[in-house]
Amino acid sequence: MIKKTVFGEEEMSVPAGQVQTNWRSCSKCQGMYFGRSPAQGVCPAGGEHDPSKSFRYNMLYDCQPAANVQTGWASCSKCLGMHFAGIAAPCPAGGQHDSINSFDYAMVWGETFPGWQDQFKACSKCQQLYYGPIGGSCPAGGMHIDTNSS
Repeated sequence: MIKKTVFGEEEMSVPAGQVQTNWRSCSKCQGMYFGRSPAQGVCPAGGEHDPSKSFRYNMLYDCQPAANVQTGWASCSKCLGMHFAGIAAPCPAGGQHDSINSFDYAMVWGETFPGWQDQFKACSKCQQLYYGPIGGSCPAGGMHIDTNSS
């Protein structure tokens, strides 16, 4: 189902669901994380995530699956990072990502909307969402890899 919603000053059609604000992309690891907390989460590049060069992002949740909508994404309660919850993966805060109490987030792929930044990818090693053109530090070691990510 598609609904009309307003992002910024533009109205557009997006998958029906809820929208959560205050997401950021870390300038050190390029990972998407929830930036509303006083603590900025654990960054795989060391220390906390750095939101200093980030736009403010909105994430969709409680959406119905569709041809261009992938559900099953979650925020980790330990590192605050957005990750695909369907596959166990390393967390920069230690162990595996913990998606307890997370919304069921959704990613729209293969679509571009005015005011939306595309080229975010899912790392095939850590399952985190990150900004693809820059890469970034992966908690599984080395740089993020976007094998099989749309």
